[in-house]
Amino acid sequence: MPGADWQAEIAILIEAVRAGGAVAKARHGQKLAIRQKADGSPVTDADEAVDAEIARVLRGARADYAWLSEESADPPAQRTHARAWIVDPIDGTRSFMKGADSYCQAACLTEYGRPMAAAIFCPPTGVLFTAVRGGGAMLNGAPMRVAAPPSLADAIVLAGRAVFGAAAPFSVKPIKALCLALADVAAGRAHAVAALGPKSDWDLAAGALLVEEAGGQVCNADNTPFAFNRADPRQSGLLAAGPQLHALLSRRLAARGHDSLT
Repeated sequence: MPGADWQAEIAILIEAVRAGGAVAKARHGQKLAIRQKADGSPVTDADEAVDAEIARVLRGARADYAWLSEESADPPAQRTHARAWIVDPIDGTRSFMKGADSYCQAACLTEYGRPMAAAIFCPPTGVLFTAVRGGGAMLNGAPMRVAAPPSLADAIVLAGRAVFGAAAPFSVKPIKALCLALADVAAGRAHAVAALGPKSDWDLAAGALLVEEAGGQVCNADNTPFAFNRADPRQSGLLAAGPQLHALLSRRLAARGHDSLT
């Protein structure tokens, strides 16, 4: 069976994101201790508590795998194992801080830098996205596929307004949480997601596998493939969509040209 080798790992990932989600949900809407990280982004005591809970499950089950989380990580020199857990304890921290529901827990297992199993859990809705390489992508256990818009004008693209310009010939909606945006593309709820500037492994790894296993394409904004769990976790942006739209948007990012879905 495709993906059979990863079934035990996906079960661990599901347990981990659900456990982390329970911690996040209990803290949602409560008073949070907030501080600024070195890069200027916020982190709360809830992020750290969820990180610890997910680590308890994942590292407890596979202590020999490398660990890379937004809130904690093995030293780069020690992240040399073939397999690594890559985790975003709370994707959408700013939304979470405001008491909004646009947040999730995301966790992925990579092998030699390639995502092999992934789970994204949304505590406010109870929705669980999963993917196993070669085994497809699922939304609450049901298969999901990327969607192709009937025309460019019908496309829903999750991105900042500046990415494609004010005159973009499609609908542009904001990204509230990057992992959720990728999950929405995989589920056919949106047609594409694009982001410029540095992103990190934990922003992308789980969602990238969802999109790939749902029949889409995903890469850096400069059209180069992702490689995760390197010494430097930064990636140069994101573009994810179904194959035809991906090719079109990639050309627009490169040249700001005028293409059509024909």
